[in-house]
Amino acid sequence: MRVEKEIPAVQVWLRGTLSEDMRAEPGDEGHAAVWLSVLTDPVEDMGPIGVRVKADGPSIVWLRSHPARQGMRTMAHGALASDSNGAFVLADEIALSTSLDTEAGA
Repeated sequence: MRVEKEIPAVQVWLRGTLSEDMRAEPGDEGHAAVWLSVLTDPVEDMGPIGVRVKADGPSIVWLRSHPARQGMRTMAHGALASDSNGAFVLADEIALSTSLDTEAGA
């Protein structure tokens, strides 16, 4: 049985760089593999999470957590901007949910 706990959306900045070391999965054509740090404020950094980003023009339409961080799903809408180093910043609301797999019976 899967139980999902919704974490309220918060205003965040996502910063990261394009990463070539994440394998594409079936159906992932047109997705960019990136590493992000989720910053809830300028001081506290939740740490890097690997996600795949599906971009629709200049906007990110959704994010999915990297298999190394199973149990966390990330959904967001926001604008994608690149700088000369290839880094990007996304400023918008982000909703996190954690999935807990529990075995039925035992």
